[in-house]
Amino acid sequence: MNPDVVEAIEALRGRGTLSPEQAATLSRPARGELVSIHWELRTLLYAGVLLATSGVGLFLKENHERLEKLFHPAIDEAAANGVPNIITFSGNRKGMADAEGADNCEAFLNRVKAHAEDKGVTICMEFF
Repeated sequence: MNPDVVEAIEALRGRGTLSPEQAATLSRPARGELVSIHWELRTLLYAGVLLATSGVGLFLKENHERLEKLFHPAIDEAAANGVPNIITFSGNRKGMADAEGADNCEAFLNRVKAHAEDKGVTICMEFF
């Protein structure tokens, strides 16, 4: 079980971002349950979209520590299932200048890129 992932999912459930059913579904891999690769891909994509749409994004430095705890298990899951790419989104800049937002995203990606490279996983980034 990955307690960081479970904690993050429970926090989203507690804020009402996730329903209890969604939280239970997203927690399955963190609890060590076997799931299909199709389910893994769908979950990784859903979690990435969820993070971006709930305001938890790479643009904001205050999110970096929490997101790093989620990225490492996502990279491990992708590598273990032969998934070569994971996607992430920049999030909401909340009025931040483009250059500052890009610098913050770069700083975050520098925190996780060595792990991704070691696992042979490419992090794909989409800016909003």
